[in-house]
Amino acid sequence: MKKVTSFILLIALLFSLFVAVPTNVSAAGFTPRLTAPDRATYSSGNPFQPFNGNCTWYAWGRAREILGYAPNLQTSGANANQWWQNNINRVGYAYGQTPKLGAIACWNVGGYGHVAVVEKIEADGITFSESH
Repeated sequence: MKKVTSFILLIALLFSLFVAVPTNVSAAGFTPRLTAPDRATYSSGNPFQPFNGNCTWYAWGRAREILGYAPNLQTSGANANQWWQNNINRVGYAYGQTPKLGAIACWNVGGYGHVAVVEKIEADGITFSESH
């Protein structure tokens, strides 16, 4: 099962799309989140609060933590598979297929999609933080 899961994850990463919220941080100035956040802090003012614990709730909260203010991310629905196109159509954050620190990785997989935050970029891989 692990080999199948790893293969599926590899394929998903090859088709990842990234929405780069405007962090203007370098690797030296970026603090990766490698532990669970305080749920109350992430929930305060979060438009995805009814979905507390899912990937959109987490990614929005983490983006706010990185930016220091509420991000203008997908708020017209809870589904992660809408974030990429919504950004192109309405928001206008930089986007592409190259991971950047603090960027939101968007996958259009399953019925609802998935979003996660790029925390570390190293020669041997990318570390994401996420919730689901």
